[in-house]
Amino acid sequence: MSLALSVAAEIGRRCVTPAVLLALPMLALAAAPSPAHAYGLPRPGVVCDKVEATCYTDQGPSVAQTGREYGRKAQEVLLRSLSGRPPAPVFRLSGGELCDLRQRRCWDDGNQRRNPSNTITRQLFGSASGNNQGWGDRTPFRRQCQLEQRGRTLFRGPCDLESRQDGTSVTYRVTTDDGRNYTFFARGNQLLLRDATGLWPVDVRDWGDQVLFRWSDLELKASRGRSAGPDRNQGHSQQQQDLNLLIKSLFP
Repeated sequence: MSLALSVAAEIGRRCVTPAVLLALPMLALAAAPSPAHAYGLPRPGVVCDKVEATCYTDQGPSVAQTGREYGRKAQEVLLRSLSGRPPAPVFRLSGGELCDLRQRRCWDDGNQRRNPSNTITRQLFGSASGNNQGWGDRTPFRRQCQLEQRGRTLFRGPCDLESRQDGTSVTYRVTTDDGRNYTFFARGNQLLLRDATGLWPVDVRDWGDQVLFRWSDLELKASRGRSAGPDRNQGHSQQQQDLNLLIKSLFP
């Protein structure tokens, strides 16, 4: 009997060929969940990480939604992890997707922020995506933008254009799909830009089917959907009228 067992063991050992050994890791990978399906969209405004058993809203990790989706134990785990910590403006899902709550946008490629995740962005932020901090409820105008610094292209691709009325003044915002955000406002007949680097006067020019913004050592070109119409206001100077018409052709 012992001889028969030894022969059987030897046959089994010889049958495990190198090809079989190489196939084992592939079988393990096939059994693992795909990162592309690592998140779920259970209801509007909620995205859940299936791997971490955590749900998010436009405010970040949600204890209530996590409990609703994954039960009390998952809710308690999340509550412990969040206790005493400041709110995080950015969160990442197990599949690599990243969401920035300040910009109200998500990307499929994490910190690279080159591949927008329209599905998750719409799920979390809906039609108000990109309209935080007092911006209106209208869907942004989708345009094409090109950003350059001293002749070097920093971005070329889709962008969102929005305007906001504050009493008698109007603020304009251009948000590129890689997460850059530029806000412009008029002071008299001068257009200004304010960002983390300071306050900059902006030169605005008609560039055919585009409008060109220049400040510091940067240039931003944005396509416009239609040409400026004859909308003259006798209460403004000629220079301010021209600026208003040019801006209106970009932000209709």
